[in-house]
Amino acid sequence: MEWLEISVGVGGEAAEAVSAFLSRFGSVAVEELSAGPTDARSHEPAVTVRGYIEADRAATLREQIEQGLWHLSQMLPVHEPQYRTLTEQDWTEAWKDYFPVMHLGERTVIVPTWRHYEPQPGEIVVAMDPGQAFGTGLHPSTQLCLSALETFLSPGDRVLDVGTGTGILAIAAAKLGAARVEAMDVEPAAVRAASDNVRANGVDDAVSVYFATLTPFRSSSGPDPEVYAKGPHDLVLANIIAEVIAGMAAELVRLTRPGGVIITAGIILEREHLVLEAFAGRAALIMRSQDGDWVSLTFRVPEQP
Repeated sequence: MEWLEISVGVGGEAAEAVSAFLSRFGSVAVEELSAGPTDARSHEPAVTVRGYIEADRAATLREQIEQGLWHLSQMLPVHEPQYRTLTEQDWTEAWKDYFPVMHLGERTVIVPTWRHYEPQPGEIVVAMDPGQAFGTGLHPSTQLCLSALETFLSPGDRVLDVGTGTGILAIAAAKLGAARVEAMDVEPAAVRAASDNVRANGVDDAVSVYFATLTPFRSSSGPDPEVYAKGPHDLVLANIIAEVIAGMAAELVRLTRPGGVIITAGIILEREHLVLEAFAGRAALIMRSQDGDWVSLTFRVPEQP
């Protein structure tokens, strides 16, 4: 079988939107390959997103993909797609090469399912197959979120992971000692990949994955996700983008117990103010971390009077 590789250069804040879009067309892997530090205001791509579809479906899907990317480019820094055809063997090796063993935070190690790794004492291993979604630990926002998770999660915590992607944060939370983890995403491909990864890591007793959203969401390509209303949680994760986090700030606070923690990431530096403004008066900023143009903000919900 042959595969069509679709490469799209994007600004950092557009990476997750383009990744999610390509996943709708049956891409079996989406990689975010950093091209080096880039000014957030620059028109030069900071990330290359690669998707793969079967070559015999390319003629049918290519026009739809180009139209969708064009619409995204009207709102976000998205460049023209590039294409190349790969054989089955080329494709298998091409995308797997981009996923090494990754040491994140103080204790967490992300290990692709096709690699062998012997953990050191005290390390937790998250076995990860990127599947049809994004969030493998390569992206700086995921790394920032994992570091904050290690800092603030306490054994026995109830955790909510909003926009779970491949489930990496939910799985790490369970292995770090969370008693219960609820993970959710609005992309069916992400829900499938996260569910597979949860089972592969043996944490399906602690982690549940939902096709859900915090606010009503109309899908353009399938059924609408359910509106999630469970809680409260001790710790809430939201590794998405600044605009979405800001728009759901009130819901994130509502789903967090008094005194609980909200970890946000996926925030491009020039949009940090949107998140800070959205949480002002709702929760107190207790930690800020940064990697290049990416920012993570951690808030504490006030105790009840």
